[in-house]
Amino acid sequence: MIKLTSRRAALVLAGSAVALVGGMLPAQASATGWRPVAKISVKGDFALLTGVDAVTKSDAWAVGGAFTPRGTRPVGIIEHWTGRSWRRVALPTAVAKIWNSYSRLSFPVVGASSATNVWAFSSAAGQGKNTDGYLRLAGRKWIVGALPGTNVASGHLVLITATRVISTKDVWVFGGKLNVSASNPSFVPYAAHYNGRKWTPKSIPGAGAVVGVSEISAGNMWAAVGTPELAGGAGGAATPSVAHWNGRAWTAAAVQPTQTELPAGANLTSILASRGGHVWIGGGATNAKGGTTEFAAELTGSTWKVSTLPAAASTSDFALTSMAPDGHGGVWAIAGGLAASKVRIWHLTGGAWTGPSSPSFGSSKRTLFQLSAVPGTSSVWGVGAVARGASVDGLLALVGPTPR
Repeated sequence: MIKLTSRRAALVLAGSAVALVGGMLPAQASATGWRPVAKISVKGDFALLTGVDAVTKSDAWAVGGAFTPRGTRPVGIIEHWTGRSWRRVALPTAVAKIWNSYSRLSFPVVGASSATNVWAFSSAAGQGKNTDGYLRLAGRKWIVGALPGTNVASGHLVLITATRVISTKDVWVFGGKLNVSASNPSFVPYAAHYNGRKWTPKSIPGAGAVVGVSEISAGNMWAAVGTPELAGGAGGAATPSVAHWNGRAWTAAAVQPTQTELPAGANLTSILASRGGHVWIGGGATNAKGGTTEFAAELTGSTWKVSTLPAAASTSDFALTSMAPDGHGGVWAIAGGLAASKVRIWHLTGGAWTGPSSPSFGSSKRTLFQLSAVPGTSSVWGVGAVARGASVDGLLALVGPTPR
């Protein structure tokens, strides 16, 4: 059963990469608008960049993977922004071999608190005889390890969806655990915490997987629970909910989004919290054409104020998969991901959402998977993929001034 689920994930990932191929698009955006910065090619393979985290103007990290359409011969990709350019990181041979086995059919995420404390996590356990794993830069040394509660022998599939790296002694990883041996498997939230010595599983309330986490401080984090995109439909529908970390425990947020507030058929896919007390959730809801249309909601007192974003309904599946602050009190949000052959970008300014825009990242179809704001600036990095003939390259994009 685990093998069948893995194959399904492979088809979702490979099929999505194939969907990117072809299609002409408008001219490139302005010098500070959304624009491509680098394209990552791996000869003979499709390449995707799926995770990004900016620490400072001159320190950002991106991860992804390269694979053939059949999902074999995986190669993990790690890129580092130095303040001048994005550079490929070469892992030691023994470490690369293990990380590539973890990265098979994966959708890795990355987090960092400095240039010497970097963590990457593979997104799907049970893809081989190894348990789900992580890659860590500790000082100048790259090491690999396994996460608790993800052993394939347990009959569970764990999808890793997010990480928050606060310090060398405060690291979180999140996702969903699926009991694939059950007749009607469903996700439950998965979380684990590293305290500088060991990993410990942590309980998060909710019915579904953790699909996004936003950190205000070490003692103030917010998590959205929904159905993860990478599941490819496995695990059934989740109940949209929000959880909060108060420094001691994860509890259900005092104000939950209700069925009467959210659009019909809503699923959460992202969350963003700011120091000013603002909390936004994003997702997608079923529309009249059989697809999904993105929506956003902001916590205002004792209710969630929903913004139905003004986009035409289509048969495609769009949801707000990642959000980031714009440095001026607003929010950037993307609707892209596995199911989309292009990205739709939304911008919250002055209390109103504008968009969707679909900037050109070259002359081919493209999508973005994740955003990360550069601290202290109005710049935001984005990672994804762009078509190259019959193949696909990883994409690094930016809005705002180039951080130096």
